[in-house]
Amino acid sequence: MLGTFSECKSLALEVRYRCYFMESGCARPYVAGRLGATQTNGIRATFVIPDASIAIDDVPFTEENGAAVQAWIPV
Repeated sequence: MLGTFSECKSLALEVRYRCYFMESGCARPYVAGRLGATQTNGIRATFVIPDASIAIDDVPFTEENGAAVQAWIPV
């Protein structure tokens, strides 16, 4: 069986922030956070079985989806 897949495209956006405490020295505590999102397109596929002369065209392989990212890190 042979498979051909469409392109996988994704778009991501992320914003990060870091807040330091105290003056510069050998140790400097901080709080950091990030917030973001990712959008990925759906992938379609074509499957071929050459020995049996079977072709299955334009099959949905994955769905379009998105995900959010959020993290706060006290250090």
